[in-house]
Amino acid sequence: MTYKLTYFDTAGRGEAIRFILNYGEFDFEDNRVDQDDWKKLKPDTPFGKLPVLEYKGKVAHGSVPICRYLAKQCKLAGNNDLEDLEIDGVLTWADLLFASIMLQLIGQLEKDIFADYPSLEKNIRKVEELPKIKEWLIKRPITGLIPAIPRTT
Repeated sequence: MTYKLTYFDTAGRGEAIRFILNYGEFDFEDNRVDQDDWKKLKPDTPFGKLPVLEYKGKVAHGSVPICRYLAKQCKLAGNNDLEDLEIDGVLTWADLLFASIMLQLIGQLEKDIFADYPSLEKNIRKVEELPKIKEWLIKRPITGLIPAIPRTT
């Protein structure tokens, strides 16, 4: 079965979800809606908000809950507190969330604002270099209000 992510035609809160979907190599439909479609769709969405993830007849809403769910599906989260402790030392869904937000910010400002913060820079670079994230950054559509521009290395 395929996941269906519905979000606006921009990176925004949907981008971290797209990062995790790509990282986990999930089949997914990237359903991007424009403002006209949103007006029609809004009354049928949970709490009138996006992003929404559909899977096996269930509809989930909210970027953080969706990220957490998908993270568990691709082992970016543990099955218990001890596993979470071990995973948190390597890579978590929060790293992907942070990197997706910061890459958008860098794209908006058109400058690397983390050059003076090496630990943050290292975290973002680590995520950017993950093979499936790297592929996504190259193939994703650059559209919408936030031009999430991938950095050059």
